[in-house]
Amino acid sequence: MTASVFLLFFLLSAASHPFYLSVTEIDYNTDNQSLEVSIKLFTDNLNQALIKQGNSPETAGETTDIQVQNYLKEKLVVTVNGKPVEFEFLGKEVLPDVTWCYLEGKNIPAIKNIKVKNLMLLEVFDSQKNIVHLDIAGRKKSLLLQRGKVEEELAF
Repeated sequence: MTASVFLLFFLLSAASHPFYLSVTEIDYNTDNQSLEVSIKLFTDNLNQALIKQGNSPETAGETTDIQVQNYLKEKLVVTVNGKPVEFEFLGKEVLPDVTWCYLEGKNIPAIKNIKVKNLMLLEVFDSQKNIVHLDIAGRKKSLLLQRGKVEEELAF
């Protein structure tokens, strides 16, 4: 019974301390020589960030593609072999709690090293954590980026 009480206490205390998290998946498509990026953000957190950027509260709830595209361009910077990747915004999918955003970087030669800088939502939440999963030619690695460590470079 003591373990059950401890578990209940843990779950209740975790619920009273919100966490802030984004997940970014970066996959290298060797056939197309492109980086395919999927970003999962909590919709209300993204809306808060867009409001902080100067979007009015009325429009933040109806985030336009251009608002999200501009935000991601500013907050996610990927460099491959020393050259910044220009991403095309493919669109977003807004679900009740999360927003998925999709990007593609084309004409990417074989990747020797990749640097990821992720500043998403750090301007809104001090405890924001940004997880980045990379799949580069079958080699998988993950990064945890946050305030104080917003970028990391990996060799492949």
